[in-house]
Amino acid sequence: MKEGGRRRIMSLPWRRPSEGHKSISISTNGTDTSATVTEDLDCSKHSLGDFADCEDLPTVFESELGPTKPLGEGEFCSVVLSDINGRPVAVKVLKEKSLKNETARRDLEQEIKLLGMISHKNVLKPIARGQRGDSPMLIMPVIGRMLNDELPKPLGTVSVWQRRSQCKAWPLSRALKCGLELGEALLHCHHYGLPGCLPGTKVLHRDVKPSNIGFLDDGRLVLFDFGLAKIWKAAPDDTETRHLTGQTGSLRYMAPEVALFKPYNHRAEVFSFATCLWQMCSHEVPFIEYDVSLYMERVVKGEERPKMGKKWSPVLKQLLQDCWKSNHEERPDFTEIVPSLQTMVSGLQMSAQMSALKLD
Repeated sequence: MKEGGRRRIMSLPWRRPSEGHKSISISTNGTDTSATVTEDLDCSKHSLGDFADCEDLPTVFESELGPTKPLGEGEFCSVVLSDINGRPVAVKVLKEKSLKNETARRDLEQEIKLLGMISHKNVLKPIARGQRGDSPMLIMPVIGRMLNDELPKPLGTVSVWQRRSQCKAWPLSRALKCGLELGEALLHCHHYGLPGCLPGTKVLHRDVKPSNIGFLDDGRLVLFDFGLAKIWKAAPDDTETRHLTGQTGSLRYMAPEVALFKPYNHRAEVFSFATCLWQMCSHEVPFIEYDVSLYMERVVKGEERPKMGKKWSPVLKQLLQDCWKSNHEERPDFTEIVPSLQTMVSGLQMSAQMSALKLD
């Protein structure tokens, strides 16, 4: 889509999955070792063999699935709605054109194994691994609602009355509660990762954005789509960065160092998290009026950030500003972010209770 000769950010996925193969060194402490493997740039530093004895998902064969209905698709995979013995499930499968693509197959296999090992209430847990001939399938619970579908839409795409209703459905209390749940998911990934299988590892999601966040039927927020995830062997220095693939994820939510192909670490996701939190609080899509070149110039290089809400607390404003620091070392960790959000959520709940008492 073009407007005035400019490419709009929203028209580009800015998701960099498989970009060919390259010989790289397996790194556990930020330095190269003598062992090298030829693999995709976005493949985990750990081989699939490392996961073999950890994942304990049951196996479901394609013949056990009911009729399917398309739900969505990406470059290499599609997601369909199906059922197992009457239980609705979402199934991620390789597209027909990707069945012989070893990179796509390996990426899906890694995602299945990785999600099978992560155990947290705010990370989508697979139901089973599926088998379609000799191709893997990821079988997941059906996500009732997607965050990007739930958030208020820009004027022009909906009427004034529709937008007013949508904004009313997203009070600050709900935005902060959802932010807290997302923060808890990322805290687990970054600090508790895969303790039973690969102790001392972090899991970097690398594509944190509203379209990869959803809600289960019980209302719980879950982070999903770990197709670009990276397993990271933690080092004593928590500020250590590594040369991972740049521009991985979606530009609108991407940390500057990732957009500029610089070395990065788990704190790149602090930046992405803050942009998602801001969107939930503000009811706006960040920098929707910018094209790619303007975004790179003003936001990535020029350090422009979204405007704060006038009625937001100083604590919330400061948290967002800190999370958006250009220097990743100055950003807070989720060990600091989560307690801060817990305090804010508790404060709003207490204020609501006091208001109710006054009305009575």
